[in-house]
This record gives sequence, C-alpha cells and structure tokens, in this order.
Amino acid sequence: MTVGKPGFSYVGAGFLLLLFLPNLFWIQNRPKGYTAQGENRIL
Repeated sequence: MTVGKPGFSYVGAGFLLLLFLPNLFWIQNRPKGYTAQGENRIL
C-alpha cells in the first residue's frame, strides 16, 4: 500500500453503514404523534 493514493476502505464503508442505519430505521418507524418540538435544534 502506498501513502497518498486514494482507495476504497471496507472498514470505512462498514463504519458509515453502521452510522446511518439507526437514522434510516428511525425515519421508517417514527412513533405516531411524534413531534420534534421539545428537541434541541443543535443536536
């Protein structure tokens, strides 16, 4: 492996998948009547 040559990382792809899966699950299965009124906007 040479330094500075861009390539594909399976570990990085797996990390991104694990990072986004809970958010995608939440979008599909949001509780009925849920509003983001009391949520912190920064988070």
